[in-house]
Amino acid sequence: MQSHDKAFVLLHRLSDGHFHSGQVLADALGVSRTSIASYIHQLQAMAVDIYSVKGRGYCLAHPISLLDETLLQSKVKAPVHVFSEMDSTNSWMMHRLEQLEHGELVSCDYQSAGRGRRGRSFASAVAGQLPFSLHWTFEGGFESMQGLSLVVGIAVAEALKQLGFEHIGLKWPNDIYAGYAKLAGILIEMNGQPQQLLHIVAGIGLNIRLGEVRDSIDQPVTDLSQLSESFIDRNTLLLTCYQHLMQAYEQFCQSGLAPFIERWNQLDIFHGESVKLIFSDGHVVNGKVNGIDSQGKLLLNQLGNLRSFDAGEVSLRPQ
Repeated sequence: MQSHDKAFVLLHRLSDGHFHSGQVLADALGVSRTSIASYIHQLQAMAVDIYSVKGRGYCLAHPISLLDETLLQSKVKAPVHVFSEMDSTNSWMMHRLEQLEHGELVSCDYQSAGRGRRGRSFASAVAGQLPFSLHWTFEGGFESMQGLSLVVGIAVAEALKQLGFEHIGLKWPNDIYAGYAKLAGILIEMNGQPQQLLHIVAGIGLNIRLGEVRDSIDQPVTDLSQLSESFIDRNTLLLTCYQHLMQAYEQFCQSGLAPFIERWNQLDIFHGESVKLIFSDGHVVNGKVNGIDSQGKLLLNQLGNLRSFDAGEVSLRPQ
């Protein structure tokens, strides 16, 4: 067993939120006290907040919820994969598309190189985020999937609302917000040929407890721990999101974007507000948000003229 693997075994011991002496932990893992101290340092490097108190041992600053693959698999028909640590759930799926079943799910407790829209990369604290990816298949072309990222956002937002989280909204094209701070991001990747089976990977990164990672993020962000004082069970959260996503994808395949347009408008935090669109070449377009069209393009009212904009290389910001 590698050093990082033992660090995660140690984390499971600490996840109850109680103090554990270094000697008891060393005996349980069959290692020395020095090794325990090394594992603690490894976990702290992954943004795990651990108290070390002389005479009492080690304790997590906050209880955390680690994923349980056996539990998740008992609730999901398609294969479920849970890892302690991985670079990116989307990358893991994109490298083995031909081996995946429709509805297959992968998640982890620590994602070291998550990938976002427009090539952005990020890391998260251990169990401080819920990163997961789903694999879908579709008999048809890429054109039929226009607007899918918006549908994914709607499904996750509605799952969070079902679990009792308030002030959940969406920012075009595919960010999930709480108030005016980012709560989760979405990355959709596709692979296939015209008139052949299309592979779709939908990746979501949902903030649970950002901790010190928050300081390295250059935009307003929030997490579920800021929205609720209750313990957040990441297994329940993942299952609820998965169920909503599978139902939404089935409806999308049958009926397209039409059934989702009004649901989007209800969740859009900038609906009716003045915004600016910043394009990759630096030019800016101003207007008032007027919903989305049948393809998921943003509708912007510019002095009475309605224009549509594709997601592409553009960012939406409030004026």
